[in-house]
Amino acid sequence: MPRDLLIFNYAEITRRAQKEGKAAGKQFRGRDLPPGGREALPGRQLIANKFDEFYAEKKARLDADRVQATAQHDENTKRLKEINEDIDEVLVNLEQHEVQWEIDSQKTIDERNNLLDSQIKNGRAKRDQLKRQASDCRVGQERLEQKVEEIDAELLEIEHGFNERRETAVHEFDVAFDKACYKLTVFQKIRRVFKGKA
Repeated sequence: MPRDLLIFNYAEITRRAQKEGKAAGKQFRGRDLPPGGREALPGRQLIANKFDEFYAEKKARLDADRVQATAQHDENTKRLKEINEDIDEVLVNLEQHEVQWEIDSQKTIDERNNLLDSQIKNGRAKRDQLKRQASDCRVGQERLEQKVEEIDAELLEIEHGFNERRETAVHEFDVAFDKACYKLTVFQKIRRVFKGKA
């Protein structure tokens, strides 16, 4: 069960539904319901609205989290592309250093070898650093994709759980309404019998 369903005081809302249903039942005993039937009763609407408000808030929060995670994912994708371009540039530079070694004839072979070794070492270090950054970006992307999946799953679970609980609370209202109307109606019939009006 999602944590937010526990935060939402379902028991209190159910008690409120029963109380509102009983009050509405007493109010409409022997009278016609307003246009729209039970659905138009203020207490019933109040109960449904409590659920709808909480669900709308939770959905808005989850949607905002999803948008943020998607934006971060897009940033990671862009950064990963930049890193791959930098890696390609480092590899091209390494090739150019090797070509430069062959062209640079004013230096001794040892000087050229030392320079080339230094350039290759620096290029490889930069390449390795960029590869680590690329790996970190990929891991970050996987986490963000997982977060989006979790948000979607939580949204479906909350939607299902809230719809079910909303219907249950509204049903509690209806039961309390019917019970209050019935008790009063039976009570009125009994009173008439004892007064001889039956």
